[in-house]
Amino acid sequence: MPVAEVLHDRCQSDVFLFRLPGHEDLPDSMDQCRYLDWIDAADTAYRQVAKSYKRVILYGVSMGAVLSAGLAAKYPVDGFINMAAPWIPSSLRLRMGPYFGQGIPLLMEKLGRKYWQDKSDPPNRYPYAALIELMRLILSRRRKVSYIHCPTLILHSVDDTVAAPRSAKWLQRHIGSQQQHCIWTEGEHHFLLEPGKYKDEMEQIVTFVNDPLAYFDALGTRA
Repeated sequence: MPVAEVLHDRCQSDVFLFRLPGHEDLPDSMDQCRYLDWIDAADTAYRQVAKSYKRVILYGVSMGAVLSAGLAAKYPVDGFINMAAPWIPSSLRLRMGPYFGQGIPLLMEKLGRKYWQDKSDPPNRYPYAALIELMRLILSRRRKVSYIHCPTLILHSVDDTVAAPRSAKWLQRHIGSQQQHCIWTEGEHHFLLEPGKYKDEMEQIVTFVNDPLAYFDALGTRA
């Protein structure tokens, strides 16, 4: 992961990544998990890291950003980077999923369409059952964001076809932290910061990780 390598080198920080349950053999392994499994795994990983470090900054992308938000609401972390979180998924079918339970996955499988596929990124496909669990995760974490009070850096693409761009605006309205800043990018659809691109954005992330309070002092938005 290039971003992790940059943070390790530029911030002289230890960077920990962990694999969520159901991500071992994508995409088929995902439909064996429930959203509470992901929450428990993230919580366990955080507590393991927090035992050894006084300073912890959370960095989450997409579903990982949603999970990290729950941790930022629960624990006294030093900062939170929220990238491309699907607080409002672009897919209406996904947004309605929790209200129909397993009906949608069963129906789609009967129609020969077990997987949802992102048209802008054809190699990626996910079981509908897993996406229903993702939406349940999102709904459960939405209720937590008002308890996030640490400095927060939000990154989102205006061209995101998975996590609607209004997801970032929603988070800005509902997060408890007064120290928040959103960086908008163009030309990427969901997973941001490819190697060699978005150098300005990467510089801001490095500055934030090195000292979140100084980052907001420079912006003039520190509460």
